[in-house]
Amino acid sequence: RWEGIPFIFKAGKALNERKGEMRIQFKDVPAASFLFESKCPRNELVMRLQPNEAIYLKTNVKTPGFSSSLIQKELELEYETRFS
Repeated sequence: RWEGIPFIFKAGKALNERKGEMRIQFKDVPAASFLFESKCPRNELVMRLQPNEAIYLKTNVKTPGFSSSLIQKELELEYETRFS
């Protein structure tokens, strides 16, 4: 089922800040250059493990009105604000 789907994990040491998160970038939208006026960034699911645990989904949405341009918005769930 997951054959051919790339999973890329990046890690670093001696960084300026302590941070742990996992990011999943979804495939590019097929024919996006024909459908939208601007470049279409990838949708992304981010799970932040430390600090301030959270899960958020970066997704592309069409701007209101008759234009066909995109903006990227986040659907966010922060553990501290939801479960305190």
